[in-house]
Amino acid sequence: YNEDAEKLFEVEGQNLKGLSVVNQYKNPGDRTIFISHFKKKGFVKDLEVEILSFKGHEKTVSTSSIPFEDKEKGKVLLTVFQDITDRKRYENQLELYRQNLESLVQKRTQQLEDSNARIQSINKEVLEKNFELEQTLQRLRETQAQLI
Repeated sequence: YNEDAEKLFEVEGQNLKGLSVVNQYKNPGDRTIFISHFKKKGFVKDLEVEILSFKGHEKTVSTSSIPFEDKEKGKVLLTVFQDITDRKRYENQLELYRQNLESLVQKRTQQLEDSNARIQSINKEVLEKNFELEQTLQRLRETQAQLI
Protein backbone atom coordinates (compact mmCIF):
# COMPACT_ATOMS: atom_id res chain seq x y z
CA TYR A 1 0.00 0.00 0.00
CA ASN A 2 1.04 3.54 -0.67
CA GLU A 3 1.71 5.71 2.39
CA ASP A 4 1.30 8.90 0.38
CA ALA A 5 -2.15 7.79 -0.79
CA GLU A 6 -3.08 6.95 2.81
CA LYS A 7 -2.01 10.41 3.89
CA LEU A 8 -3.67 12.17 0.94
CA PHE A 9 -7.02 10.43 1.25
CA GLU A 10 -6.77 9.98 5.03
CA VAL A 11 -7.60 6.32 4.95
CA GLU A 12 -5.64 3.27 6.12
CA GLY A 13 -3.82 1.20 3.50
CA GLN A 14 -5.92 -1.93 3.77
CA ASN A 15 -9.00 0.21 3.15
CA LEU A 16 -7.50 1.82 0.03
CA LYS A 17 -7.81 -1.23 -2.16
CA GLY A 18 -10.83 -0.97 -4.38
CA LEU A 19 -11.82 2.52 -3.21
CA SER A 20 -13.13 4.81 -5.89
CA VAL A 21 -12.13 8.46 -5.75
CA VAL A 22 -14.87 9.45 -8.20
CA ASN A 23 -16.88 11.08 -5.42
CA GLN A 24 -13.87 12.75 -3.82
CA TYR A 25 -13.78 15.68 -6.25
CA LYS A 26 -14.65 18.86 -4.37
CA ASN A 27 -16.03 20.29 -7.60
CA PRO A 28 -18.02 17.75 -9.62
CA GLY A 29 -17.15 19.83 -12.70
CA ASP A 30 -13.49 18.87 -12.21
CA ARG A 31 -14.43 15.24 -12.83
CA THR A 32 -16.08 16.34 -16.07
CA ILE A 33 -12.89 18.20 -17.05
CA PHE A 34 -10.84 15.11 -16.19
CA ILE A 35 -13.04 12.92 -18.40
CA SER A 36 -12.97 15.48 -21.22
CA HIS A 37 -9.14 15.59 -21.15
CA PHE A 38 -8.99 11.82 -21.09
CA LYS A 39 -11.38 11.43 -24.02
CA LYS A 40 -9.55 14.06 -26.05
CA LYS A 41 -5.98 12.84 -25.47
CA GLY A 42 -6.32 9.28 -24.19
CA PHE A 43 -4.56 10.29 -20.96
CA VAL A 44 -4.50 13.05 -18.38
CA LYS A 45 -1.32 14.81 -17.32
CA ASP A 46 -0.88 17.20 -14.39
CA LEU A 47 -4.49 18.30 -14.08
CA GLU A 48 -4.87 20.38 -10.92
CA VAL A 49 -8.08 19.67 -9.01
CA GLU A 50 -9.39 20.04 -5.49
CA ILE A 51 -10.44 16.90 -3.71
CA LEU A 52 -11.90 15.96 -0.36
CA SER A 53 -10.19 13.33 1.74
CA PHE A 54 -12.38 10.56 3.10
CA LYS A 55 -12.40 12.61 6.34
CA GLY A 56 -13.67 15.64 4.42
CA HIS A 57 -10.48 17.73 4.36
CA GLU A 58 -9.86 19.84 1.25
CA LYS A 59 -6.67 19.17 -0.68
CA THR A 60 -5.26 20.30 -4.00
CA VAL A 61 -3.74 17.61 -6.20
CA SER A 62 -2.08 17.30 -9.54
CA THR A 63 -3.45 14.18 -11.18
CA SER A 64 -2.22 12.17 -14.12
CA SER A 65 -3.91 9.11 -15.55
CA ILE A 66 -3.28 6.53 -18.27
CA PRO A 67 -5.23 3.46 -19.39
CA PHE A 68 -3.85 0.22 -18.05
CA GLU A 69 -4.66 -3.43 -18.75
CA ASP A 70 -5.08 -5.36 -15.51
CA LYS A 71 -5.00 -9.17 -15.87
CA GLU A 72 -7.85 -9.58 -13.39
CA LYS A 73 -9.94 -6.45 -13.98
CA GLY A 74 -9.28 -5.75 -17.63
CA LYS A 75 -8.99 -2.11 -18.67
CA VAL A 76 -8.53 0.25 -15.76
CA LEU A 77 -7.08 3.70 -15.26
CA LEU A 78 -3.73 4.00 -13.56
CA THR A 79 -4.02 7.32 -11.80
CA VAL A 80 -1.41 9.21 -9.82
CA PHE A 81 -2.28 11.99 -7.40
CA GLN A 82 0.38 14.38 -6.19
CA ASP A 83 -0.56 16.47 -3.16
CA ILE A 84 0.24 20.07 -4.07
CA THR A 85 -1.83 21.66 -1.30
CA ASP A 86 1.17 23.32 0.37
CA ARG A 87 2.59 24.49 -2.96
CA LYS A 88 -0.73 26.07 -3.96
CA ARG A 89 -0.99 27.75 -0.55
CA TYR A 90 2.52 29.18 -0.96
CA GLU A 91 1.74 30.27 -4.52
CA ASN A 92 -1.40 32.04 -3.27
CA GLN A 93 0.59 33.74 -0.50
CA LEU A 94 3.22 34.83 -3.01
CA GLU A 95 0.50 36.24 -5.25
CA LEU A 96 -0.93 38.22 -2.32
CA TYR A 97 2.56 39.52 -1.51
CA ARG A 98 3.10 40.44 -5.16
CA GLN A 99 -0.22 42.30 -5.29
CA ASN A 100 0.58 44.10 -2.04
CA LEU A 101 4.04 45.02 -3.30
CA GLU A 102 2.57 46.24 -6.58
CA SER A 103 0.09 48.37 -4.64
CA LEU A 104 2.89 49.81 -2.49
CA VAL A 105 4.95 50.60 -5.58
CA GLN A 106 1.99 52.34 -7.22
CA LYS A 107 1.34 54.40 -4.08
CA ARG A 108 4.99 55.32 -3.73
CA THR A 109 5.23 56.18 -7.43
CA GLN A 110 2.18 58.45 -7.07
CA GLN A 111 3.74 60.09 -4.00
CA LEU A 112 6.96 60.70 -5.92
CA GLU A 113 5.06 62.09 -8.90
CA ASP A 114 3.09 64.40 -6.58
CA SER A 115 6.29 65.50 -4.83
CA ASN A 116 7.98 66.09 -8.17
CA ALA A 117 5.02 68.19 -9.35
CA ARG A 118 5.18 70.25 -6.13
CA ILE A 119 8.92 70.74 -6.53
CA GLN A 120 8.47 71.87 -10.14
CA SER A 121 5.72 74.27 -9.07
CA ILE A 122 7.86 75.70 -6.27
CA ASN A 123 10.84 75.93 -8.62
CA LYS A 124 8.71 77.86 -11.13
CA GLU A 125 7.52 80.24 -8.39
CA VAL A 126 11.12 80.78 -7.20
CA LEU A 127 12.26 81.51 -10.76
CA GLU A 128 9.36 83.96 -11.25
CA LYS A 129 10.11 85.70 -7.92
CA ASN A 130 13.81 85.80 -8.79
CA PHE A 131 12.97 87.41 -12.14
CA GLU A 132 10.69 89.95 -10.41
CA LEU A 133 13.43 90.72 -7.87
CA GLU A 134 15.96 91.22 -10.65
CA GLN A 135 13.57 93.62 -12.42
CA THR A 136 12.94 95.51 -9.17
CA LEU A 137 16.67 95.70 -8.50
CA GLN A 138 17.24 96.97 -12.05
CA ARG A 139 14.59 99.69 -11.58
CA LEU A 140 16.13 100.66 -8.24
CA ARG A 141 19.55 101.01 -9.90
CA GLU A 142 18.04 103.13 -12.65
CA THR A 143 16.23 105.32 -10.08
CA GLN A 144 19.42 105.61 -8.03
CA ALA A 145 21.37 106.61 -11.14
CA GLN A 146 18.80 109.33 -11.91
CA LEU A 147 19.03 110.66 -8.37
CA ILE A 148 22.78 111.02 -8.47
